[in-house]
Amino acid sequence: LGAELNLGLSTKQPQETNQHQQQQPPVQQASEPTSTILVPKGVKVANKRKWETNEVNAVEKHLNRFIKTCTVPGKKDCEACIKAEPDALKDRDWLAVKFFVKNRITALKRKM
Repeated sequence: LGAELNLGLSTKQPQETNQHQQQQPPVQQASEPTSTILVPKGVKVANKRKWETNEVNAVEKHLNRFIKTCTVPGKKDCEACIKAEPDALKDRDWLAVKFFVKNRITALKRKM
């Protein structure tokens, strides 16, 4: 009786593992690596655009005094600039204008 049990178990185990291995689909390598960026819920992802020449000229025309005095403009100053140049700055909000001036000031300070 003990020999029959050993025979039965020894023949079933390899068959089960072979069947299990055969049922798994082959692993395929991706042609290009994919990456995903996890962004916390509620955080906006900004679309970065290069500043056009007419946009730069419009901001420098109205907010050049802030750049020269190394002072970051406030919301009212930025909105006034956008209202004064609606055609050039139609796709920019006041924060984009503010950070443009801030980055300009930072770049000038690095050159000093």
